[in-house]
This record gives sequence, structure tokens and C-alpha cells, in this order.
Amino acid sequence: MNKNEFYDLLAKELSDTATEDDKARLRSLIEEFSLEKEYQAIVSNWQNELSGITERTYNLERVRQRVIRGIQRKDPSFRMGQVPARKQAFLSAQAFKVAASLLLLAAISIFTYIFYSSNIENTPEVKWIEKQTLAGQTTILTFKDGSEITLNGQSSIRFPENFGPTSREVFFSGEGYFDIATNPDKPFVVHMKDYSLKVLGTVFNINEYDSKETLQISLLEGKVEVGKNTSREKITLEPGKQVTFNRATSEAVVNGFDVLKTVGWKDKIFIFEAEPLHHVLSVLEKRYGVIFQYAQEVAVGCKINASFKDESIKTILKALEHATGIKYSTEDYKSIILSGNGCQ
Repeated sequence: MNKNEFYDLLAKELSDTATEDDKARLRSLIEEFSLEKEYQAIVSNWQNELSGITERTYNLERVRQRVIRGIQRKDPSFRMGQVPARKQAFLSAQAFKVAASLLLLAAISIFTYIFYSSNIENTPEVKWIEKQTLAGQTTILTFKDGSEITLNGQSSIRFPENFGPTSREVFFSGEGYFDIATNPDKPFVVHMKDYSLKVLGTVFNINEYDSKETLQISLLEGKVEVGKNTSREKITLEPGKQVTFNRATSEAVVNGFDVLKTVGWKDKIFIFEAEPLHHVLSVLEKRYGVIFQYAQEVAVGCKINASFKDESIKTILKALEHATGIKYSTEDYKSIILSGNGCQ
């Protein structure tokens, strides 16, 4: 792997100059080469440094060259993406942020090379465990500290076999119900692509499927802090509150929420209030492991008001058929074909 590419892409992300392709490539490198721990360490250090950044005269090229030479003393092959040479320049706040992020990453790079080159033999290998659920499956994971996580269908979680001495960190995607054991000395951190959540001990639900444009966190007990990895601004939730992040705009909205409607999926309890039919079908696919096939116009205008408690997929389909006039056909209740003219 070209480690320089990882540093360059991360510099762009921290300085808010990364394109969507850059972000996708960075995530690919992190997952392919197990760089989550290093990524989070760099992001954490960057957040700590960010508060000290001010707009001032800054010789970017001179500092870049100094830190690059420092890295090259440990690794002569190291190269970092170049910028045009310049003399003293007055940088805007955004430009200085770019410079500062590059400087910080280079400094951390030096530390990384020095630390790992001198301590690699004494560093115990971390064994990672990954659990995934298919559509229609739910899995309950119980950790050594007593924490319990329930995964909804089409979800995944990655965690170390043994948590470290100062924190409990997991990497998560999909939907899950988290009941975390209290330990003030070892915060529990959930990493979700470009967001992270930190708790000491609490109960909450996360809904952040890849197909969704939003990330939703609902707090039942305790207190959590959540926000983008690259921002120092975090939202603190109190029990009974829910925050919804728009991934495209980074906008966050905090509201109250219906507990049973939000976490009832664990017990096959579904409450739909004027929900678009396509959303209802998506929820059923994940929980029951079925696949719906239908043309877009079939679901146009259909809003569902219904509640189900541990019902079979057959019973739910009959109810939807009665409520919307849409017809379904299936041979095995795995692949289900819908037909109709919508609900206009």
C-alpha cells in the first residue's frame, strides 16, 4: 500500500478540500488495510489542535519542507503531494486550515514512523472480530464488560477481541440497539464512516444504513456526544432526544421521539404513521429477509398508517393489500411481486 496516498487523502478530508471520490478512496484504504486506529488517532489529534488555529502569516512551503525532511530521515522514500512554492503569504482562515492540517499530519507521520520502527516487536497484534447480519436476521452480541448490542438486518460491526486499557471502540454500519455498561474510565466510542459517537454508559439506537441520506441517533438513557470526525463541534443528547444528521449538508436536527416506534424493530413491533409505502417495504425487507419487486408507480401516493406486533409477513402483506388496493403475488414469501396503480 502507498501510505503517502492515505496521508494526502486524510489531509484533504481534514481541510475540507476532499472530493467525493477522495472520500471514497480514503474509506477504501482504511477498510482494506485496517487503518481505522491510525485514522481515528490522527482525527483526534487534529480536533485537539483545531482550536488553536488562527489566521496569520504562515510560510507553508518552508514548514512543509522541514517536516518532510524529518520524515525522510526515517523513511527516505517518503513523498507528500506538492503545492506550488511560495514566499511569505497571508492565508485566509480556510487556506491556513489546509496548511495546518498538512503540518499536523506530517508531524503525526514522523511520530508514527519513529514509534512503530522502534516498538513494532513489542506491540501486541490486535485481533479484530466482525459480525454481519443478512436481511431478516437479528443478532445479539454480549461483550465481556456486560455491554449488549442488537444488530438489525443488513448491519455490521467490527470490534477488537479485547478492548484497550483506556477506551472501548467499535466500527458500525446499519441499525443497532446499544445497551452499554457504565465505565467512566473507558468511554465507549462508535465509529460510523464520517461520524462518531462517544458514551460512558447508556442505551441508544443508531440508524445509519448506507442507502440512507441521514444518520439518526436516539437516546433512551444516559448521555452521548456525537458529531463529524473532522469537527470539534459535537451535539450532546439527553434521554428522550433524537438527532438526525443530513449527510449531504451536515445539518443536524434534534427532536423528541417515540421509543416504541424507534426501537420496536428488536421485537418485530412496527408503528407506521403516514409513512410512504416504499419506506415501509424497505423496513420489512431488512427485518423479514424478503425482496419486493415493483414498478415505481405502484407505490406512488401510498401512505401507511398501521402497527404490527410480531406478525408474520403474510399477515402484514394482507393488511397492506387491504389498505392500499395493491396486489401481491409470491411462491415462497421471499420474493414478492407487487402490482397496482398507486394510491393517487
